[in-house]
Amino acid sequence: MGLAEFSRFNTDGSEVRNYNFPFDMWFTPNRALRNLWPDNQQRRNGQVVPFYEQLKEIPDGSLLFRVWARDVPEDLRLFPQGSRV
Repeated sequence: MGLAEFSRFNTDGSEVRNYNFPFDMWFTPNRALRNLWPDNQQRRNGQVVPFYEQLKEIPDGSLLFRVWARDVPEDLRLFPQGSRV
């Protein structure tokens, strides 16, 4: 999916006429949530627990990802250390 799709619609589904969108985005997962599940597949009553059932175990209000974005390509003049530090 192109990044423009993140900006093209409002949360109610209505389309935005003149929208801006980032050049680049990346998502950093909340490592604390990783501890909710073991590395191997969970089973209940001999059946594999579907991932969507495991997602129900995430507490309400949890931070899932930190979202990072930039509006220009990598420019070492603007960001001498690079943008992904």
